[in-house]
Amino acid sequence: MPLTRNFCSLAIFAATMHAVIYFIQGIAYFLIGQQLYTIPIFFTWYLVHNVIAILASLTYMIYFRQRGDSFSYWALLLNILSGIFATVIFTGVMMGIRAWIPLYMTAQLTMLVSTIILGLAFIFSRAGKKYWLRVAGVLLFISASILLAFTIQYLESTMANKATTLEQIVRWFSLAGWIGPVLILMNIRDELKELAPEDSPSKPGRWEPFVSGIQVIVMLTALIVSLKFIADTTEKFLWQRKLARQTAHWDEVSGARTFVDSKGETLRYQLIFPASMDSTTKYPMVVCLPYGGGIDGSPAAEFLLRKENREKYPAFLFVPFCQSGSGWGGLPDYPSVDTIVFKGIEAIEQEINAIDANRVYVTGVSLGGYGSWHFVSLRPDLFAAAMPVCGAGDPNGAANMTDVSIWAFHGENDVNVPVSGSRNIIAAIQKAGGDPKYTEFPNTGHNIWEYVTKTPGVFDWLFQQRKHE
Repeated sequence: MPLTRNFCSLAIFAATMHAVIYFIQGIAYFLIGQQLYTIPIFFTWYLVHNVIAILASLTYMIYFRQRGDSFSYWALLLNILSGIFATVIFTGVMMGIRAWIPLYMTAQLTMLVSTIILGLAFIFSRAGKKYWLRVAGVLLFISASILLAFTIQYLESTMANKATTLEQIVRWFSLAGWIGPVLILMNIRDELKELAPEDSPSKPGRWEPFVSGIQVIVMLTALIVSLKFIADTTEKFLWQRKLARQTAHWDEVSGARTFVDSKGETLRYQLIFPASMDSTTKYPMVVCLPYGGGIDGSPAAEFLLRKENREKYPAFLFVPFCQSGSGWGGLPDYPSVDTIVFKGIEAIEQEINAIDANRVYVTGVSLGGYGSWHFVSLRPDLFAAAMPVCGAGDPNGAANMTDVSIWAFHGENDVNVPVSGSRNIIAAIQKAGGDPKYTEFPNTGHNIWEYVTKTPGVFDWLFQQRKHE
């Protein structure tokens, strides 16, 4: 079936939308990295992004079919299917389906391999006779091959900073995602120029009004969602910059510290001493896991540093840092710095006699909430209590948490971390014989810290906890 001007116009529209949506996504990921997954509009954006990508790819398939390029046609179909598989797995993991976690890296590797095959198809099939498609094939092959190599190296490496390295590489490659659709756009444009004017029918076809309507709907939807996505990304980026500046300030105030273990791995942290110390008294220590930055990324540390709270709850505040691309643990397939933090806690306890090792608590919000659950599941011997806020725990570790005092909090309508993440682990601990406390705020989302601080007796409860003997 020969190409027509109407189809070329449709393909140009699809490629343009495809390129624009990838360009916006690439810039956003470059600026804030995996924090992109935490912005309010992310899942809506993710859906729109993938629908546009699939529709555009289906249009490209029609083009290759019309050109009789079977290799590119089937390679593109494989790429679409692997993309859908990766999307489903990613969505399931983000929604808390832990059984799918082992499939996450498999889906990513499958996507990269299918992209390499697609690149080879563009180079060596009939598409390779077209200049712009050949260039697209070379770029797809090279970029996917490099990412595949680094991903395999990441899976095999034992380096402490491997996650940070891979994160930086992915950030740079994310900037180039729009180039492929643009090159396809250039090719279709050339095809359109080669068509004679008479190749266009004088009257619109039966489906043209319907197709035009779909184009308008897609464009308006993409525009509305993109504007909100850009606004949320900008807000998150500016917030990260603010955290970095405020963290630098607290480094000066409290004194930035660094712990180095026997293997040479390092942990940067801040340690705030009680406002007024009595040499005859031992004080609890609160491990405050930030969702970003240092003290200013830890709502618990900020709250306990208020003058009235420093007087009411005298304590050491331990605020560790982790590099971008790493976390405190508990997040599916997300590198953790948990071991070095545990070593740091033990080293501080040995260094400072004023710390009461029977009253060490851990708390955190969001990423720190995941870490709080993870910490007490791995090292219940270190902690007397945990206060996870809008995080998620692994039910498989519930038996390890029965002797740790726990009070967890979550918002009923949380879209960033589904409320099932708290409900499931609480139920599992209760089934294992534990007695955790759980407060769920109705009609609230992810930002619930203010509700936590207004919960009667919550910090009184925390500072009363001691290790079970």
